[in-house]
Amino acid sequence: MKTATPEGLLNEIYKNGLQDAYPNIATALKIFLSIPVSVASSERSFSKLKLLKTYLRSVMGQQRLTNLSIISIEHDLASKLSYDDIIKSFAAKKARKIKF
Repeated sequence: MKTATPEGLLNEIYKNGLQDAYPNIATALKIFLSIPVSVASSERSFSKLKLLKTYLRSVMGQQRLTNLSIISIEHDLASKLSYDDIIKSFAAKKARKIKF
């Protein structure tokens, strides 16, 4: 047990059915093991927002800045979008044709 990891301890607690005997330790280990995931994503979001906001902050509104930061953070998903489909959808919604 000298080199036990938090993940190993949590696995042993559940494998031996000790979660009822040690509920606080099990909860603390779950929280501890989930912290690095949430911290990394929020740090990435703030760093992207800082890069966007430095140059563009004086010429754009809050809504546009928010939308650009989301696109920048979710770059992998945004790169797979088809711009032609988006343009066609926008044009269909904004069409102002007069029918005679």
